[in-house]
Formats: sequence, structure tokens, C-alpha cells
Amino acid sequence: MREEERSRAEPGSGGDSVPGAGESSAPPARPLTTKDLERIIHRAAELQFVESEPGGDVLDEEEVLRIGHEVGLPAHHVRRALSEVRAEAMLPDLPEDPPSIRRLLGAGAVRVARVVPDQASAVQDRVEAHFLERESLAEVRRRPGFSLWEPAGGVRAHVQRAVNWEGRGYELAKAGRIELAVSPTGEGWSLAVLTADLRNVRREHVLAWSASNVFVFGSASLVVGLTSPVPLALAFGAGLAGTAGGSLWGTRATFSTQRERVRLRLEGLLDRLERGSRLDEPRPGRRLRG
Repeated sequence: MREEERSRAEPGSGGDSVPGAGESSAPPARPLTTKDLERIIHRAAELQFVESEPGGDVLDEEEVLRIGHEVGLPAHHVRRALSEVRAEAMLPDLPEDPPSIRRLLGAGAVRVARVVPDQASAVQDRVEAHFLERESLAEVRRRPGFSLWEPAGGVRAHVQRAVNWEGRGYELAKAGRIELAVSPTGEGWSLAVLTADLRNVRREHVLAWSASNVFVFGSASLVVGLTSPVPLALAFGAGLAGTAGGSLWGTRATFSTQRERVRLRLEGLLDRLERGSRLDEPRPGRRLRG
């Protein structure tokens, strides 16, 4: 009896066998994409922090380099990423924005950032020369790595922007302030950050919307109150409220379009810095080389 049981347990003995024995029941693994790799690394870092000792959620540079080496990242790429993160942490805060106005009409500032080739001082000089010569801006403050600009004053600057012979649009000169911040991120590389404060433009839209609605509501209320019964006056008031809501939506759309034009202008500057080409845009009908 014992020999019979032993023969059934031995592989290939002719006894009962488990279906799929010796084969994996899991489906074949699919190839991993770059996005999958990013998620895996991010999740692994989270797990490491959870398992670390109290107070161990702060890593020094050597630890970051070691982790990067373990996941196969070149040390010079990790060092550059470290420099960029540290530079971004030193950026000035965006201008204060009342939450109610922000919800109604959108953010009052635009900020773009890019790591570009060249030393920080050279990048700052190039952008500031462009602001002064091509964007009708005037310097307010300047120190190494930071400068503050506003629309140039004087009759000549106003006429230049109004006539706009070269078709530049002078979108940046419509902002209340333009900030430039440049920080070194490694040998031959710099983080360039441009911030446009558009709260003045948004304020102009709000004032125009408010003035138009005050006039319309005041005139309509006077007419309806003197000539119409109460039910009709209420219906007319509801219609006016809907009209005000529609005009607010239009005001938001107009401001959003203007904010997007400023953002594209700033992104264009960073594009040309990244390519190392000239910062002034081509005139209509012409194309700049280099």
C-alpha cells in the first residue's frame, strides 16, 4: 500500500497529476513603457519613505545620487535635476490673487520656466536687452539673477505701442509687471523663469463689465418700475440677471484669450533661448535666420 501511494506522488508515475503543474498560471507580463518606469520609481520612493525611520524623510545629495544609480540614472542627469529643483524652490511667490476674482475670471498671473543652455548672467543679459529694445519695457529693479520690468512711459513709448508699425503687438507691455529670474542649474545651463502680472488687465475688464451692468440695470429698473406691473418687472429683472451672467462669461473669455497670448509670447522667448537663436520675432512676411 505504501509503495502504491509513493508511485502516485512521483512525477511521471502515471498517477493523478495537477493540471498545469510546472507551468505559471499568471498571464505573460507586458513590456514596460517609460511612463510605467516613472510610476514604478515614484512608488518605490514612497515605499522607502514609509519604511524609513522617524525623521528619515530628508535625503542628502549623496543619498539621492545613490538611489539614482540603483535605478540606472546617470549621475550627471541626477545632479542636473537636483540643481533645477533647488533653483525652482528659490523662485519668488506669484502675486497675491483674491480667490473670488480668480474663480470668476481666472488667474491674474502667468509664469513659464525652462532650463536653457548658457550661463545665468548671459541669459539675463540677453532677455533684458530684448525687453528694453523690442518689448517697450522699462527696468524697475535689477540684481544678479533677477530683474523687474514695467511698461515704458513717455509719449514716444505710448505712440510706438499705439501705432505698432512693425506688428509686434507689445503684448508684454500690457502687463502691469514682468519678472525675470535666472538661476544656474549646472555647468553651462540655467533655469529661466518669466512671470507676467496681468491683474491690471483683469481689473480693467472687471471695471468695464461692472460699469456696463450698472448702467443697464439702472436704466432698465427705472423704466420697468415706472411703467410695468410687478410680475413683469420681476421677469424683466431675471432676464437682466441672465444677461449680466452672459456678459461675465464673455469678459472671462476675453481675458483668458489675452492671458494666453502673453503666455505664448513668454514661451516663445524661452523657445528661442533654448535653441540659442535671436530673441526678436520675425516681422510679418519675413523669416529670421539662426
